[in-house]
Amino acid sequence: MRAAAVALALLAAGAGGCGQTTAGSGPSSADTGPKAPFVPARLVQAWKAPTESGDVLLTKLMATWHTKTALYIGRGTGVAILDPATGKQLGTVAPPEPDMHLCGMTEGLTASGLGAIAWVKGDPLDPNASCDRVSLVDTRKGSTIVWTTQVAGVPVGGKALTDDTTRLAFVSGDVLAVMTSNTVVGLRPDKSEAWTWRNPGATANSYMLNWDMTAHGDRIMIMLGVEGGGPEMWQYSVAILDAKGRQVSAAPVAMPVPPRGRVKLVGGSAMTAVGGTCSGAATA
Repeated sequence: MRAAAVALALLAAGAGGCGQTTAGSGPSSADTGPKAPFVPARLVQAWKAPTESGDVLLTKLMATWHTKTALYIGRGTGVAILDPATGKQLGTVAPPEPDMHLCGMTEGLTASGLGAIAWVKGDPLDPNASCDRVSLVDTRKGSTIVWTTQVAGVPVGGKALTDDTTRLAFVSGDVLAVMTSNTVVGLRPDKSEAWTWRNPGATANSYMLNWDMTAHGDRIMIMLGVEGGGPEMWQYSVAILDAKGRQVSAAPVAMPVPPRGRVKLVGGSAMTAVGGTCSGAATA
């Protein structure tokens, strides 16, 4: 899906309190809400990262990582490392092999500074592009790639399922959950496989796709999609896994979506699937 190119700006907090007030309209002594400087009145742009030119499928923002000394900005064109104070580029995360293009990235880093990146080998705009290479990155050592491995789904009808993007997320114990077209694979920091979960389609040799994935703590939420007919072109359901790749519920739970609606998983401590119609109305 095409999207507008994203420009990233780092904002510095300005002086002042929480919005405009008039005499006598300040908070009472019983008010326990946030007070200045926790919610600044205004933000002032300190610097702006340069925008990328080219196909928006390659230039759109995928994720950002933050450390005390660096800001990592991931796009389909690669990962740039910037000085968070000045915006000056400090370096990049180089692909592990030639002709590799970024196609996925963890939303953040582990407490020990580990992140993960997924790559397409070859032309990322090819209809058969496969986002199946995964690298573990140790930000404590700058842009060092610890290892790279290939993670593929289960063939259906004798044919491999491919996708030009994927989802990556860490769960308890620094296990990296890698979403493929019809499986989720847990990889330990030493690259060994901790577990593999297969969606019902992969088990039954039928076409059911892993549509989206998010994780928090010891839980992983996976949205599944099956193509159907009528006004609902796709039928969705949600499966929950624990940190060992075991499905918590006996079967995925159906997730109704309005006709012509769209749905996306939203990360957070309380994992939520948000659906909306094309007119903009949203449900949760």
